[in-house]
Amino acid sequence: MQQPLRDGKSKETMAEWKRNQGEAEDEEIACESEKLFQATQELVLQEASAGQRRRSFLARFNASESQTLPGEMEEYPEELRTPPVSLVALFGYSELHASITKYLHSQQPPINALAFPDFSHISLLLAPDDQISRTSSFRDPLSVADSSSPIPSRCGGILKRDWLLKHRTKVPALVAAFFPSHHIFGDPTQWLQVCSDLDSLKSVIRPKNIKLVVVVVQSSPHEEISEDRLVALRKRAELDSKYVLFFNSSIDSELTHSLSRLASAFAELALAYYREEGRRIKSRVEKKSSNSLDLNVRYCFKVAVYAEFRRDWGEALKFYEDAYHSLHEMIGTSTRLPAIQRLVEIKIIAEQLHFKISTLLLHGGKLIEAVTWFHQHKASYEKVVGSTDFIFLHWDWMSRQFLVFAELLETSSATGQSFSSSNQGTAEISLTEFEFYPAYYYQLAAHYLKDKKSALELLLSMSEIAQEIDTSSASITPSVYVGQFAQLLEKGETLTLHSITDEEYTRYTISEAKRFQDSLEIIAWLKRSYESFTNLKARRMAALCAFELAREYFDSADPSNAKFFFDISANLYRQEGWVTLLWEVLGYLRECSRNLGALKDFVEFSLEMVALPVTSYDNSGNLRNKNYGPGGPATISGRESIHREVFTLVCREAEPLSSTEGRGFKLATDSPLHLEIDLVSPLRPVLLASVAFHEQMIKPRTLCSFTLSLLSHLPLPVEIDHLEVQFNQSTCNFVIRNSQRPLWASASNTVKSGSQVENEPSLVLVPNNWLRLTYAINSEQSGKLECLSVLAKLGPLFTICSRAESPAAMEDLPVWKHENCVESLPTKDPVLAVFGQKATQIDEPEPQVDVSLGASGPALVGEDFTMPIVVTSKGHAVYSGELKINLVDVGGGGLFSPREAEPFSLESHHVEICGIDGAEGNDESESETGSIKKIQQSFGLVSVPDLKEGESWSCKLEIKWHRPKPVMLFVSLGYLPHGSEANTQKLHIHKSLQIEGKMPLLISNRFMLPYRRDHLLLNRIKPAPDSEDMSSLPLNEKSVLVVSAKNCSEIALELVSMSIEFDDELGETSCLIQQGSGCGDSPSSANLAPGEEFKKVFTVIPTTRTPKLGLGSVHLKWRRQGGNITEAYVSTKHKLPEVNVEASPLVMSLNSPPYAILGEPFTYAVRICNKTQLLQEAKFALADAQSFVLSGSHSNTVSVLPKSEHVLSYKLVPLTCGEQQLPKITVTSARYSAEFQPSAVASSVFVFPSAPQAEKANSTTNWRRLMESRPGVLVVGSSGVGKRTLLSRLLSVEFEDSSESPSQTEVHGWTINTKYYTADVSVCISHICDDYSLPNLPHSHPLVALVMVFDLSELSTLVALQDWVSHTDINNFDILLCIGNKVDRVPHHLAHDEYRRRLLKATDPSRILYSDIDDFGISETEGSSLLGSQDTSLDIRGACLEWCSENNIEFIEACASNPDFDKCLSVDGDSQGVERLFGALSAHMWPGMILKSGDTINDPVLAQGEELSEEESEYELEYEVLSAGSGDPWENIDERWVSASETHSHADAGGSTSQENLHVENNMVKSNKVVDEELRPSGSRLEPQNDTDRAIVTDEKPLDTENEKCYEFEDVEQLMSEIGNIRDNLRLMPDFQRREIAANLAMKMASMFGGDSDDEEEPE
Repeated sequence: MQQPLRDGKSKETMAEWKRNQGEAEDEEIACESEKLFQATQELVLQEASAGQRRRSFLARFNASESQTLPGEMEEYPEELRTPPVSLVALFGYSELHASITKYLHSQQPPINALAFPDFSHISLLLAPDDQISRTSSFRDPLSVADSSSPIPSRCGGILKRDWLLKHRTKVPALVAAFFPSHHIFGDPTQWLQVCSDLDSLKSVIRPKNIKLVVVVVQSSPHEEISEDRLVALRKRAELDSKYVLFFNSSIDSELTHSLSRLASAFAELALAYYREEGRRIKSRVEKKSSNSLDLNVRYCFKVAVYAEFRRDWGEALKFYEDAYHSLHEMIGTSTRLPAIQRLVEIKIIAEQLHFKISTLLLHGGKLIEAVTWFHQHKASYEKVVGSTDFIFLHWDWMSRQFLVFAELLETSSATGQSFSSSNQGTAEISLTEFEFYPAYYYQLAAHYLKDKKSALELLLSMSEIAQEIDTSSASITPSVYVGQFAQLLEKGETLTLHSITDEEYTRYTISEAKRFQDSLEIIAWLKRSYESFTNLKARRMAALCAFELAREYFDSADPSNAKFFFDISANLYRQEGWVTLLWEVLGYLRECSRNLGALKDFVEFSLEMVALPVTSYDNSGNLRNKNYGPGGPATISGRESIHREVFTLVCREAEPLSSTEGRGFKLATDSPLHLEIDLVSPLRPVLLASVAFHEQMIKPRTLCSFTLSLLSHLPLPVEIDHLEVQFNQSTCNFVIRNSQRPLWASASNTVKSGSQVENEPSLVLVPNNWLRLTYAINSEQSGKLECLSVLAKLGPLFTICSRAESPAAMEDLPVWKHENCVESLPTKDPVLAVFGQKATQIDEPEPQVDVSLGASGPALVGEDFTMPIVVTSKGHAVYSGELKINLVDVGGGGLFSPREAEPFSLESHHVEICGIDGAEGNDESESETGSIKKIQQSFGLVSVPDLKEGESWSCKLEIKWHRPKPVMLFVSLGYLPHGSEANTQKLHIHKSLQIEGKMPLLISNRFMLPYRRDHLLLNRIKPAPDSEDMSSLPLNEKSVLVVSAKNCSEIALELVSMSIEFDDELGETSCLIQQGSGCGDSPSSANLAPGEEFKKVFTVIPTTRTPKLGLGSVHLKWRRQGGNITEAYVSTKHKLPEVNVEASPLVMSLNSPPYAILGEPFTYAVRICNKTQLLQEAKFALADAQSFVLSGSHSNTVSVLPKSEHVLSYKLVPLTCGEQQLPKITVTSARYSAEFQPSAVASSVFVFPSAPQAEKANSTTNWRRLMESRPGVLVVGSSGVGKRTLLSRLLSVEFEDSSESPSQTEVHGWTINTKYYTADVSVCISHICDDYSLPNLPHSHPLVALVMVFDLSELSTLVALQDWVSHTDINNFDILLCIGNKVDRVPHHLAHDEYRRRLLKATDPSRILYSDIDDFGISETEGSSLLGSQDTSLDIRGACLEWCSENNIEFIEACASNPDFDKCLSVDGDSQGVERLFGALSAHMWPGMILKSGDTINDPVLAQGEELSEEESEYELEYEVLSAGSGDPWENIDERWVSASETHSHADAGGSTSQENLHVENNMVKSNKVVDEELRPSGSRLEPQNDTDRAIVTDEKPLDTENEKCYEFEDVEQLMSEIGNIRDNLRLMPDFQRREIAANLAMKMASMFGGDSDDEEEPE
């Protein structure tokens, strides 16, 4: 009734505010402020009273029972159910209220706000809203007593009803006053108004200790602020500076910052306010200023609420408990109110305190403490009943406690905890596991509500007060105090509250209780309990709740729902054998069926009741004060009574029987009653039928004996009119008649006229005794004969059909298995009682038809296996024949693959029937042959044509295996032997054959990398988690894939083809696969015997880097060997595994001869190739081998330049014969922290004791193969230009005289031996002809140098050479040299003068030696060309120089036939001839070169084509100087002349070369000194390495090294630097100056390296 008053007041206040405000300049802001103000006022209004909500709840529930009942917690006011939230009030500047309120609500914890548009509404802040005027008899005694009243006031109550709501919705913790900045820092008039508003606000909030915050709203961040005015504002407001805030909303960033500061200040001041208020009230509690328990409860409650405002849950819980205990002390001591109302008030306040305490405990996760507290709460008030006349109030209160706590548990997250043991709690209170779930409390809430309902019904039936109708109770309403009620009276426009007496209160409560329908609430809570227990799988508790729920429905006259829940309880009691409980439930079910008019259900429940094992004869064994159900107590007399009632009802013919007046049943002749009893029926104890055949196998058309045993657990004997025994063969059904009973019509249609009928003198079932009957029957059909059921006829309209059971498989009755009764056997024969079966087998007659299955060996996967089936008629004809074919897995599993859900495909079955073809009959046309009726994957049905005696019919069954699997083939032939005669039984013939399905070919594959070429594949060293079994292949490298197919069957196979096909287009673009060859026969005709294996090699080149590269599948085509030529080929597909393709950063290659000779050294080279763009550091370690002596570095770290390689070369001498392992080398990459080493097979070599005597062809092949493994020098030219002569001087070897064949390329080995390194190369000599092209050598060892030779005296040789170069690509050569040979035949050449000068300089012995020289110093043969009249050599030389310049070819003049003349050749001071040829070749960085230890060059070998860096320029200069020699090689040298015809002349370059032994060592020598020895410092002279070297050195005089000066490395470096500087300047000097400077440098260098001076004597 207060709601309209508040609404009206709110509207008047808003209207007044609008009038004072006038027309707002901004209508939008005004509207927004009005909405906010209305929302604030609505927040203050109270909700409807609890009684009104309860009445509206029942009205809604009655309207729709199916709706979910609202919880009891919803009747509590919202301020009690939810934690309190701080409240602030906003005054002024209404434009900001919406954004501020929204931001405060988003905080954690949130803050509520009251918004007032301006300061004119200050009076509304704390204005009282109570419009009820109280009489003098109703005062608040806790307030100050009126001094004018002579009568002292008495206590009014403990807790005010609206105190908590007022502090949550009306009394703010702080007030925020918003002022525009221009009002404060602007006009003085406005400043005065600000001061006035502050004073008014302080006068209102100071008495309540409400905090104050002043907010200055700025229009812009740069607005001027007066410090004086700001200080005055602080003083006026009496605030600290931190509570005077500036608010700026012009910029979004500033707005967010301002809101954050505002919320922080509000939270801080609100916390301070509630803390101070709590301390103020707490001080009263601690000082115990009042001895009143009422005040103590109130003070503790307020302190706890203020603690909740601060989120101090611990303190709140403590003071709620203190208030609760103080309240409990008031029981029996308080006299403020009448007895009943006093106790009601205490219980209601205790209920609210308990609710608060439980809520705090549960939301704090303290589930055990919450349950323990509830038990304490229940124990404290369980016996506080009050007046027993009105005990229904106590039961209602108790029910509400359990219900509210159940809802708290249901909504709390703490109930999700698991409990390890069933007993929890404390020593005083032991808790079970169910007490932690809401279902337990829902059940007890319903239990106490039922007690309340019963007490109320008793009170209404006995009390006179309850019968009176008092209209004054309608005006009773809750008072202003919690738990109190008062009468609301209206006097004019004034409402007054008056106290009421206990009698008035009880009338009010009774009238309120009459409005409720407690049954609906009881049903709702029991349903919740049942559902909860069912979810917990607590079946017994759920059955108990279902039973109580059903009884409540039964009491509410709802038999349909009651029957549903009674059935739930009965099912569990039947399973577990709870006889007494089941008896009571069945009694209720009987009555429900009776009320529903369900005769069959009534009879079934009645028969089940009387068949229960109840042995008590009277009620002595039952509880006297127990309230039995409609079935009464469970006694024998009760069973007999119900037995008579039921059988009287069902056995009398169409006569009604009524056990209760007005509720009777009537049986009609057109609707007889028929009961079915199966193996799981609860009616099995009523009639149990057992059948046992005496024999398990019977011949056709012979009598078969069986025993029929019947047992009944009914309390009284039952006489059966007749029995019908039913079999699966209807012709065997027969009837057993009771001779003493009339013959009724058969109840079933299974007994045909003329069937067997047996008469018995009596068919009476004695309780708990077997009735045994033995008969014999005759069956004309073969197969299984089984007794199905026994039908007992009891009267004309009642039959019971019991399912027949075998004695061997008979199970105990659940409700009788625990009873102490004498156990009897169904048959007298104990063997039949234990092993008897209700079925027997009748043999089929002997068939006169034969079915044969033929198979030709095992089946192979993939092929169409043909199985011939032949049907032959021997004794009689075959009519209507059907051939059934079944495939069954031998192992017991199915023939289906695991992918049954996938769409059907040919491979969805492991084995399947493909078809039946080739059906042929004797003397029949094709149209008369059998037709296929149905073919499935594992089943086939084929009709067989009619066959006369002696005829046969055959067909071919095609079976296909997709997986190797043994299967059993079952073939069954069913036919009629005598045509289509009626009642003719089909005969069946069964044959079976096990067929083994085998895999024909086992396909495997393996990958092989190139021989002696190992790649660093990181995935092999550090495999990824998902690539343990995956092979890795290098990118863009050839790998070998070997695919092998092994015949693993017992049959010879013919392999037609093997190929690899990609599965998709991606594989074709990512990989190249080249088909190789197979081993054995050609792929088109490969015959594989059992166990034989076929291999084929494929080349794989991955072109795309991917972690999973699919290589496609291997496709094989094969068929059985020796089969029909037209037989189709079988295609087998094998998917190749995926491989990982990665780029190999490092590649290690091994170079060694294919074999070695014992004791003879050979070269073992290891190439480390860097495939990346980065510098790679590689650490190598070479292990010692006992079978070899080796020279070279064992371990070191080398740096391999990008896209280049480093060569490690070793000299090995074998010490042992046979297959030997080379020294194993391990290379470790520093960048990838990975090491790899070659395999044992790749690092092995066979050592012969001596050179093998192989055929010449094999020797030549091995020689060429060895030469091709070295970097090569190609020498080309026309025939007769002097190539052999030139190489004989360069290699220091004599060539055999042989005719030069243009089509043949000669290969020679050569070891370049310089001061700094040695390198093994091959020299190829080729003759230019019309069809000549470059020799095809391996890519890893290409031709490095090209030496083109022509005759300077013959222009045709140059033309031929130029023509060959024009159609040949020579850019791949690193060294390009063109040698013009036979310079001595060129007239007018400058070398003739130098040659003549040197001849004249010779001594007398020399003149004798060259006596044939003319006066001019030239012999006739040497200078024959000078005598000619035409001089064409200059034109040839000029044309050659121009052509060489255009093609970047170095031109060298030489005279290979005359070494002395060759030394006279020079161009601009640089030597020519063979010496320049050797210098040009030795200045190259040859692959595989071995650096000599102790020399100046220690850097790794550069790759071909790489430019030298600045740091390496000094080494380049050193190579040029030391390789090419000085500008004048004839100076400072003492020569010794020998004959040009000697075998070993004084050559510029020497050594030994052998075509059989590939070792050629070369030493450059002068006439009497070896060049290398001359250039080497003293002390580092080399010993001669072979006999040729010794022959050359023997004529020399050893150097005297005793007084020789040793130069350090720094001196050599200084000399090299000086030579480099002079060489740069020599380019601009004339010829004679350069010769002079070069001579001086040569002298200095000779003296440094120990060369001889001109003054030394010539050797004799």
